[in-house]
Amino acid sequence: MQTAADRKWMIKSENKVLGPYSYDQIEDLLKKRQVSLIDEVRDMDTRWMYIRESEALKAIVDEIREELAKVDDHTKTYQTRTSQGQTKTGTITQDLMIENTNHQMPTFTNVSVEDAEFTEEPTEPAAPAATTQAKPPAAPGKVYVSSTDPIVHSKLRERSKLTLMILISVLLGVIVIAGGSQYYQNKEKKKQEQQSISSIRKYSLYGLESKVVEIFGNMSPELQRQILPEIIPMIPKLDSVGYINGAQTISNLKSNPGVSDQRKALLDIVQFIQSLQDEDLKKARESLIRAKDLDPSSEIIKENDAILNFYEGKFDQATKTYAELFQTMKKGRWLFGWAVSELSKPTVNSEIESLLNHEIDRYTEAHIDFKKELLLINMLIDKRMNREERFQNDYRSFVAMPLNFRQRFQIPLSVFSGIYSMFTARPIFDKLKAFLPATPKMVVETHMKLELGEVSAAQTLFSSYNSQIEDPAERANLRLQLDFALKDYSAVIAQEKTFDVSKMNTASHYVLLMSKQKSNKDAAATLIDDGITKHVNYLRTEKNVLGLWAQLLLIQDMSRKIIFVQSNSGAGEDFIPFLEIKGSGE
Repeated sequence: MQTAADRKWMIKSENKVLGPYSYDQIEDLLKKRQVSLIDEVRDMDTRWMYIRESEALKAIVDEIREELAKVDDHTKTYQTRTSQGQTKTGTITQDLMIENTNHQMPTFTNVSVEDAEFTEEPTEPAAPAATTQAKPPAAPGKVYVSSTDPIVHSKLRERSKLTLMILISVLLGVIVIAGGSQYYQNKEKKKQEQQSISSIRKYSLYGLESKVVEIFGNMSPELQRQILPEIIPMIPKLDSVGYINGAQTISNLKSNPGVSDQRKALLDIVQFIQSLQDEDLKKARESLIRAKDLDPSSEIIKENDAILNFYEGKFDQATKTYAELFQTMKKGRWLFGWAVSELSKPTVNSEIESLLNHEIDRYTEAHIDFKKELLLINMLIDKRMNREERFQNDYRSFVAMPLNFRQRFQIPLSVFSGIYSMFTARPIFDKLKAFLPATPKMVVETHMKLELGEVSAAQTLFSSYNSQIEDPAERANLRLQLDFALKDYSAVIAQEKTFDVSKMNTASHYVLLMSKQKSNKDAAATLIDDGITKHVNYLRTEKNVLGLWAQLLLIQDMSRKIIFVQSNSGAGEDFIPFLEIKGSGE
């Protein structure tokens, strides 16, 4: 006969039949409160009965009751209906509470039982128990099932699927949000990078070196490498501020198959300029030959070739190339290069000098770039050709030109600009001195020293000989130029009170206007002051870019400035103040 420990038991709880369970498992379920003493039980050979009534399980039941008895008395109000249908209220101990029909059972835990299965079978009502106590009605509550129950597995799978779908949805949401944020961050970054590249291209086109350097310095190394092939002429400048290694950058770009021949020719031009600055004419020629082979039709290469010919003393080739360039486009620096090359020859060609004299007259009537340098050349030709009246006109125009005004015009970075200075014209002045009377000689020499940056020498010269200048207006005009070169702006402004404004020349109005602007931090306020307006109005009469610049000073609104510059872009093509307006507006 089987003992209780060997039997398999079925449990009926909440109208569900669970099992089969072993004796030990039933004991475990009772101790965990996952079944109660009022649940029914049977083995394979007996009828259904309450667990508390089973003789076979009596040992377990007694043990459970004994454990409950050890718990501190804990009373709870209960209601039970008597057999007469009346309600009685009282308190019971914890062990009786287990039998209360309103007991809420805890969650059914996983119990591993071999061959456990869920069984539902119609059952006849159990025979009345030996006691007179009626079976309490089944209390609504939780259903406890076996972990291996296929229906439970199905429900668990459904719940797992739902949970998984929720987790996947949350994860996708997080991914979408994070991805969207990253997308917009990358998009904004790309936008800023494109803006930086566009700005560098624009400022490089206009020769605004400081702006190019500023933006380039804030770029990532990757973006710097991307833009470098487009700003090759800026390599020496970027090298000088430490942003790149110039020699290594040139080497890398030359070996890059993605860089065009035209850009590689510019790399050779960069090396050409460096060699010319070092006065290494041989290396300069080698670099220029390589550049010609890569881009033989380049206008920049032709201009540099004329410059190198000049320094090599090949004046015939220099004048030929400069004359050809000037005929294609009227530029002051090309006319200047042509003239200094011609006047540097050991023999005088009167026919060519007469042609130059005529070209300079025509050019300086409408243009102001290199005007002072060109007028100096014309004064020498005037004297050589005994054109005294022309000389007097050119002399007055020369002393009326603002100092260093050529510096307000852009020269391409790919051109060796050292040739385009008053230093190149100094031998011409030395030839001119022989033709000049004392006063004009001292005045022109003072201007030359100021143009060359020899301010102290100019001051000494003026102090020694200014008393020889008979015309007070000429002396006052020269004094204004000297004080402005000394950056003594207050002295310039003070002279206006002692000087007849009607006697001021263009240069004096210019330096007074510049001095007042520099002395007043609120430049906008000064523009409505009559002390400035009268100088602006005088300069507006100039039929060149200086007159346009004076008109621009009276315009306060930037949008109107941009429109004005655009409408006069032909006249101020290389004029740096105009280029700065263009750079800020496009």
